Amino acid sequence: MKSLVFVADGSPVVVCCSGAQRVDEQRLAAALGASRVRRSTADEAKDATGFPIGGIPPFAHATPCRVLVDRGLLAYETVWAAAGLHDAVFPIAPAELVRLAGATLADVAV
Repeated sequence: MKSLVFVADGSPVVVCCSGAQRVDEQRLAAALGASRVRRSTADEAKDATGFPIGGIPPFAHATPCRVLVDRGLLAYETVWAAAGLHDAVFPIAPAELVRLAGATLADVAV
């Protein structure tokens, strides 16, 4: 699983999806009701979450971020999420990830 940071109408959003998929920015904009969505820069991601790209966890961010979880993750019994470093991960059931992150489920990955 990967946690990616986007900027939607000027606000950071963390999106969790399968590592084999990519986030469709048009789908993401529609799910958020945003007029403009783009990938964050590395600095924006770190400023928003407190973590560097490659180690961004799905929750426990430095500042409150909206979190979306792609509905496709629910097909897995367990996913492995980044734990703050590029080489640290932890297992979690997708439903528990959604709960702990206070996330919204959406169909944003292709």
